Amino acid sequence: MRSAAPFLLLALAAGGAGAPALEGQTGRQGTVRGQVVDESTGEGVRTVEVQFMDGRTRILASTLTDADGWFTLGPVASGPFRLRVIRIGYERVITPY
Repeated sequence: MRSAAPFLLLALAAGGAGAPALEGQTGRQGTVRGQVVDESTGEGVRTVEVQFMDGRTRILASTLTDADGWFTLGPVASGPFRLRVIRIGYERVITPY
């Protein structure tokens, strides 16, 4: 039995180093796409809740990952944001700004 919950890794389809970026920005909205994977196996994790949070950490949008761990959030407002990923049996992950 494991003594600690395994970690989830969040790989964003858009953005590079630093804060996550919005892709397909039009005006003040865009789309965030990515995949949530199990750190130990590298495989996508299904039914993970992915929450889009503003600068005050208010949840503005959320979705669940598909069978391969992929998700799409949008349209969402541009600007600083964080993503929080939650699944029972895993440690919670929150991206930095």
